[in-house]
Amino acid sequence: MKRKTTVYIVDDDRAIIRALKKLAEVIGLGAEGYESAEAFLEGYQPECPGCLILDMSLPGMSGLELQAELKNRSLDLPIVFITGHGAEHIRAQAMSNGAIAVLDKPCRFAQLSQAIQKALESVGRA
Repeated sequence: MKRKTTVYIVDDDRAIIRALKKLAEVIGLGAEGYESAEAFLEGYQPECPGCLILDMSLPGMSGLELQAELKNRSLDLPIVFITGHGAEHIRAQAMSNGAIAVLDKPCRFAQLSQAIQKALESVGRA
């Protein structure tokens, strides 16, 4: 049986996690939310296909640090970053390390759903 594609959401704001879960459901995807990078690393199951919506600024391990850790673990999970205050050099670093997109909070529904679609296409799951 084919597993449902999952949008993994890592953000320290519960309201954003709830809103992004609803967005994923609207476009026919499953969703899991985590309030920290560390919680995501504990709960993530690589055999479950999907993409990651990742806040740049997190307490503890940052979004960029999580991106690097996933690469160190050879986990190829496409990432869409969201940020409320991303400096241009940080955006550039995220993109050069393989991010699909870096979007400003609050994200527009169409913009975010297109980025998710692009992320899933990058791993053949769209």
